[in-house]
Amino acid sequence: QYGPYRDRVGFDPIGQALGGMMMTNGLPEGPPARTNFPLIDRITALHGAIGALAALSERYFSGEGQEIDVSLADTGITVNEIPISAYLGDGQEFEREGNGAGLTNSYQTRDGWAFIAATNRAMFERLCEALERPEWVDDPRFKTRGDRCANAGALETELGAWFGQRTTAEAVDHLSGHSVPCAPVNDTAAAAMDPHVAVREAMVEVPDPVAGSMWVTGKMIKFSRTPMEVGPAPAV
Repeated sequence: QYGPYRDRVGFDPIGQALGGMMMTNGLPEGPPARTNFPLIDRITALHGAIGALAALSERYFSGEGQEIDVSLADTGITVNEIPISAYLGDGQEFEREGNGAGLTNSYQTRDGWAFIAATNRAMFERLCEALERPEWVDDPRFKTRGDRCANAGALETELGAWFGQRTTAEAVDHLSGHSVPCAPVNDTAAAAMDPHVAVREAMVEVPDPVAGSMWVTGKMIKFSRTPMEVGPAPAV
């Protein structure tokens, strides 16, 4: 019954609402934020496919088939496993933090945005080297993960200035060269034209009996012996 509404707005009201995704997305002072792609649909479909494979495997032993039941609401809950587990465990509630803070955050560059995720001590030390800030390594403000979170503002000031002096490509290449996880924040056009799409065949163009041709999800699983073939959906 929610299909037409979901298709129109581009997200799943049941999965997101029951799972708490919207309440954990967005800026702290803003309203809940939805995702603009059908995440819940995709993951529920994967649950169904995994269930079908598991049932086929079990059938070899029992010789019997069985029904598989998956739901959008269940997926909404499972993708929020970490905050829900924390609440059920000790009542901890997560606050919305937008794009992150400190060493897990997005920063504006001269021509766009980049996202960094230097979450542990080893990554932080490599970041210090990349930014030529060796004094940060022994700075008591940044000794532990908790310390770095508590002093995220000081790190953001420095990182904001550093990223702001470079293009996205320059920043990503430099930090990646020091094994610091960093990636461009692509818009749709940039993502579509990324070399990864062609090299990994993540999207492929196939003939279509109605449209003539169209781009579809490509070879997401690579087999060593039996190559995947991607074609159009069969006509009714």
